[in-house]
Amino acid sequence: MRRLVLALLATAVCSQLASAADIPPAPPPAPAPYYKPALPPIFSWTGFYLGLHGGGAWGKKDWSDPIIGGLGSHDVSGGIAGGQIGFNYQAGGAVFGVEVDAAWAGLKGSHNILGFPGLVAETKVDFIGSVTGRLGAAWGMALLYVKGGGAWAHDKYDVTVAGISAATAAETRWGWTVGAGLEYAFSPAWSAKIEYNYMDFGTKTVTFTGIGGLTGTADIGQNLNVVKAGFNYRFGGPLYAAY
Repeated sequence: MRRLVLALLATAVCSQLASAADIPPAPPPAPAPYYKPALPPIFSWTGFYLGLHGGGAWGKKDWSDPIIGGLGSHDVSGGIAGGQIGFNYQAGGAVFGVEVDAAWAGLKGSHNILGFPGLVAETKVDFIGSVTGRLGAAWGMALLYVKGGGAWAHDKYDVTVAGISAATAAETRWGWTVGAGLEYAFSPAWSAKIEYNYMDFGTKTVTFTGIGGLTGTADIGQNLNVVKAGFNYRFGGPLYAAY
């Protein structure tokens, strides 16, 4: 009897081993899903912008007569306040742009006209502006740039005798300008800047109208130096660029 029981147990064990051998191995676990980490965005200067600025300007007015010669010169100086609008496009570290700006100016100066005792030449520059192209190099949220293009100024002239106006003139003249500046973005849309511009308007012949409708001319040369600080708000374009 004992032999029979042992034989049955041996048969059962062999049957279980054979069944286990027929079971296929378990498949390997599926790899964990791969998530590419998001790269942080970088700042871009691309977009339209609008801003305000203020500062000061100084320059020189040279007066002369085509027949008599030099009539003397004087410096003009004063404050400015205005605004600008423009567009930037950034490609890599290079920034290309265009800008139009205009400002009220309170620049004044005068001198005694050479050879005419008692006559005083006075100048008031009440508006200045420019239309320029800009080329800059960007380091993140900092932008160093140069600019150049056309400039304009509106001038008023007065020749006085003992403080009384004897002849007046006014003109808007065009010239050229070059400059450089540094701009820093302190938020995705707002930036602050400081800038220097040199403006040269050459020498123009100005017609004066005097007492009784009498007219006369003078050749007047002008250049200006402008230092200003301001801020810009960028809109209508991407605030960031992806890597």
